[in-house]
Amino acid sequence: MAQRIIPLDEASSAAALFGAFDVNIRIIEQAFGVSTVTRDGGRVITGADGACDAAAKTAEHIMELARRQGTVSEREVDYINGMV
Repeated sequence: MAQRIIPLDEASSAAALFGAFDVNIRIIEQAFGVSTVTRDGGRVITGADGACDAAAKTAEHIMELARRQGTVSEREVDYINGMV
């Protein structure tokens, strides 16, 4: 079991990562077979080593996209998942 921590520095980035009703984070969890919890100002991703890396990379891309355009749709999350 591996863990990766995604720092949640900005409330807007965290909101984009989670999505409405946490839908975005659930998409990531299901796509990569990981679990996530919020702890100590970050999102902790737990799962198989490669899955954690992919989920963390996806989360970083989502937060970067949110910084640039403000919001991230479910469709964009699915697209990012497919690209990682």
